[in-house]
Amino acid sequence: MKLFISRLLLLILLIAGYSCTKISDNSAQREQVFYKYVGIYSDRANNNYKVIVKEQDGKLYIKDWRVKDEITIENDIDFRLKNFPIEGHFNNLEHRRYQDLSFEENGTTVRLSRSEIPLIKYEDAIYESIDNLIKIDENKTEAESPIEIKMGTVSEVNGDAESINDLIEKFKNGYFGKQNSLLIMKDGKLVVEQYFRGWSREENQSMYSVSKSFTSLLLGDALAKGFIDSVNDPISKYLPEYTSILAGEKEKITIKDLLTMSAGLDWDEWSTSCYDSNNIRNRETSSVDSVEFTLSLPLVNEIGEVFTYSSGYVTVIGEIIKNATGAASLADFAGQSSLLKLCLKNAYWFEQVDGRQDAGAGLKLRPLDMAKIGQIVLDKGIWNDQRIIDEAWIRESTTTHILTNSNIWGEYGYYWWSKYYNVNGKKYRAVAACGGGGQHIIIIEDLNLVVVTTAENFGRRKYDDAIMSKFIIPAFQ
Repeated sequence: MKLFISRLLLLILLIAGYSCTKISDNSAQREQVFYKYVGIYSDRANNNYKVIVKEQDGKLYIKDWRVKDEITIENDIDFRLKNFPIEGHFNNLEHRRYQDLSFEENGTTVRLSRSEIPLIKYEDAIYESIDNLIKIDENKTEAESPIEIKMGTVSEVNGDAESINDLIEKFKNGYFGKQNSLLIMKDGKLVVEQYFRGWSREENQSMYSVSKSFTSLLLGDALAKGFIDSVNDPISKYLPEYTSILAGEKEKITIKDLLTMSAGLDWDEWSTSCYDSNNIRNRETSSVDSVEFTLSLPLVNEIGEVFTYSSGYVTVIGEIIKNATGAASLADFAGQSSLLKLCLKNAYWFEQVDGRQDAGAGLKLRPLDMAKIGQIVLDKGIWNDQRIIDEAWIRESTTTHILTNSNIWGEYGYYWWSKYYNVNGKKYRAVAACGGGGQHIIIIEDLNLVVVTTAENFGRRKYDDAIMSKFIIPAFQ
C-alpha cells in the first residue's frame, strides 16, 4: 500500500512538472514570437511621430501619444486594432525583428521604422516629440526616490475583500465597459491598484475634465503664495490686455464667477457633440486667441446666478494664473507649484492652437498621481505630513457654491463636483473631479476613502454610480 501511494505521489509530481514545463514553454514561445514586433517605431516622413509596440499579460499592444489598444496579428505580418478601424502590416524581418510597420488612418498611409531608443525612454519619446504637448517638470530629487505612498490591503482596513475582488473581475471582463484602472485609497493606504486592457502604473492617461480640478488646485496655490489677492477680484485686474472686452456689465465678472461656471456668457458645449467642429469648445480651442474668443461672447444670464458648464472659463483661469504668477505658461507654473511635492511623474499638458495649455481638458497624469491628488483633498491639503495646498482653499473649493444642470452631479464648487450617495440607509457626501469617458477622482470624507477610475467609455452610459453604490461604498461601510 505504501509503495502504491509513493508511486501515485511520484506520478502526480511528474504530471505537475510536465504541466509547469508546458506552461513555461508556452510563455517562452509567446515571448519569442512577440519579440519580432516589440519596440518603438518612428515615422519615416516625420520623425516626431512614434509608436510603441509592447507585450503585456500575454497580449500585444500598440500605443502612440493619443491612444493605446490591443492588436491582433494575422499571417505573421498583418495586424488590426481591437477597438479602432485601423489595420496595418509589419515588414522587413532582420535579425529576428521586424524593422518596419505601416497602417492606414483616415485615408493616409503612415510608414514607420524601428528606432534604437532604450526601453526606459520609450514613454518620453512618444510624448516629447509632439509639438503641442508640454511636460510638467518633475521634482527630480523626490520623483527619483521610492514612491512615498503607504500600501495596504482591503482586509487590513476592514473592507470586504470579496466584494472588491468581484468588482475587479467585472472590470476585467468588461462588465463596466472599457475600464483602464481602479485605485482605492482607504485610511491613507493604497489598498487597490489594478490596471486593465494593457495599462500599467508608469503610463499616463488623458484626464479630460479632471484637468479643471487640477487647475483649481493651482489657483489655490497661487492665492496662498500671494500672487492673487482674492477670488472676488474682477478678472480684468489680471487680464490687462483684454480690458476693452471686459467693459460695461462684464467688468463685474470675478474669478469666482469663472470658478463656479456662472459668468453669464453665452456658452453651450453640452447640446452639441464634442466631435462636432461647430461645438463651441472646439471653436474656442482652435481659435487664434482662446481667451478673447471666450470673453467676447455676449452676456445672456445674470453674472453669478446661473450655472453653465464652460471649459472656456477654465482657459481664462489658466491665463489669470500665468499672468499673476509671471510664469511662462500654466504648465510652467505647475512645474514650480507646491503640487510637485507629490512627485508627479510622466505628467504632460496639451496646448491649444494659440499655444496656451488646455486648462479645461488637456492634462495627462498617471492614475497613481490622481490618487495622491484625491488624498490631499481628503486630508485638507496635507500629504505625508507636509502641507501641500492651503486648507482654507480645499474647504472653499469643495464647498457647494451653485447648483448645476447635471442630473448626475448636482452641486458644484470651484471645478469640483459634489453629490450624495444613499447606501444601506446611510447618506454619504462625495466630492469629485470628473472627466469624459470615465475619468474620476471620488472622495468620501465620512469613509476616509478615495477612488480613482480611468476609462474609455465615450458615448456609453456612465458607470460611476453603480461602481460606488453597489460595490465600493458597501465594501467599506
